[in-house]
Amino acid sequence: MLRSNIGHMGGKIWKALGAVAFLGALSGVADAAPLPAPPPGSFLKGGNNGSISCANFCAGAQWGTPPNNKSGSCVAAYTGTTASANRVDCNAPASHCFCNSMPPPLPPGAPAAPSGATIKDGNNGEMSCDAYCKSGQFGTSYNYCVHGWAGGSGQVACSQGVRPRTVCYCTNTRAAPVPPPPPPGAWVKDGNNGTVTCDQFCGNTLANWGKLGTCVGGWGATSGNALSCSQQESPHTVCFCKDHVAPVQPAPPAGAWVKDGNNGTVTCDAFCSNNHNDGGHNWGKLGECVSGWGANTGKTIACDASAEVPHTVCFCKDGAGGPAAPALASFEKTHAMHASRSADNRAKLAAITNVPPQHQKAHAALTGVWGKVDARLEYCKTVADPKERNACYTEVGMVIKNMETLQAQHLINVNAGKAK
Repeated sequence: MLRSNIGHMGGKIWKALGAVAFLGALSGVADAAPLPAPPPGSFLKGGNNGSISCANFCAGAQWGTPPNNKSGSCVAAYTGTTASANRVDCNAPASHCFCNSMPPPLPPGAPAAPSGATIKDGNNGEMSCDAYCKSGQFGTSYNYCVHGWAGGSGQVACSQGVRPRTVCYCTNTRAAPVPPPPPPGAWVKDGNNGTVTCDQFCGNTLANWGKLGTCVGGWGATSGNALSCSQQESPHTVCFCKDHVAPVQPAPPAGAWVKDGNNGTVTCDAFCSNNHNDGGHNWGKLGECVSGWGANTGKTIACDASAEVPHTVCFCKDGAGGPAAPALASFEKTHAMHASRSADNRAKLAAITNVPPQHQKAHAALTGVWGKVDARLEYCKTVADPKERNACYTEVGMVIKNMETLQAQHLINVNAGKAK
């Protein structure tokens, strides 16, 4: 009877142990045992430190030791040591990976590769797809990234990588980026060669580039990236503008009066005093500058700052002015203004790339003349007699004015040449 009871209890114990094993199998974790031999058609891919799943490790051609450093699919995964290993799910972190050479299955929801592109899997999210596509360390190297895809995030930008797995779509050739439609209520203003921002291009702040507007955004035709209104991309930026609404002109500061009519070619200092550097002018009542205001942007402009094309309102106060030769102490300001204008114009020329052949000679000539302007400015600084120094700076001012007119036309010609 005792033996019978023991046998009966032993049967229950074995059944219980069997139930435990069955529950372990259902949970994807088996009892610890020595690491088995690879299943038929698979190989052991060593080198996983247990930080990622075997699904990722098998997929990544950058991992493993030759000849098993190739991309494939997870067949089985184990944690622990070779003497005592536990089987786990392929999507759980593991240290022993049995892989086959079949391409890894795409995560649920991942799209097929678009026409002309190839799927490059194995990115654990530590790298952007742009870097992963171009790197030959992780399998075939490609010239471009099309986009990435990560479970839970869906399609991601080429500049991103999402843990624990990002599928990258790569290609060696790609069509020119297609500009997005303009935002609601905006329109496209094309023709910006990347030398000015979309704020400036929409607002015509430096030249008349077509319909006047207010910037709402931009787009780089080479990179395909969205740009802010304060950005530009050479050699081609598409700008999105909305219809311009003229800002309300503020009242003049206390003690000042409005002097309108500045087309943006002179500072408000010069406009109020009727004394531009190429001599005296009759621009109306004589006064001293208090401040300026840009009629397009609605921004306040300093008296000695470049005015806003095509319309700047100046606020002046009663005071001395006119074409009389300035005292020696004021020459420093005149010199700095001339030097600043020269530097600004030289920078605009230097920023232009891919000048059409028919305009390269004129481009070089303009660059050379600005160098001579700088040299003449340095000479003017050395002239001791106030009247002679004033005459020297007046001469330089006339040259700068004429040069700016020629350069503005040159920029229009260059842009027209690029558009052909």
